[in-house]
Amino acid sequence: MSHDVTGKEVVRPSDETGGIEYLSSGPGTGQCSLSCQGHDHEGARFPSGLGGRPTRGAGSRGGVR
Repeated sequence: MSHDVTGKEVVRPSDETGGIEYLSSGPGTGQCSLSCQGHDHEGARFPSGLGGRPTRGAGSRGGVR
């Protein structure tokens, strides 16, 4: 979903790369680059062990909440 029920943009291309990307590392794990709800997830890794929240990747510059 790129927009919420009110039409507000939720997911958009990463500020750093200009794209939306997910690289799978196996079942249930991988790395994503996108901007979600105003937070850049450049190089965020899944799963993180923090209740489903991503962790910052080596090249991440945005804070992931």
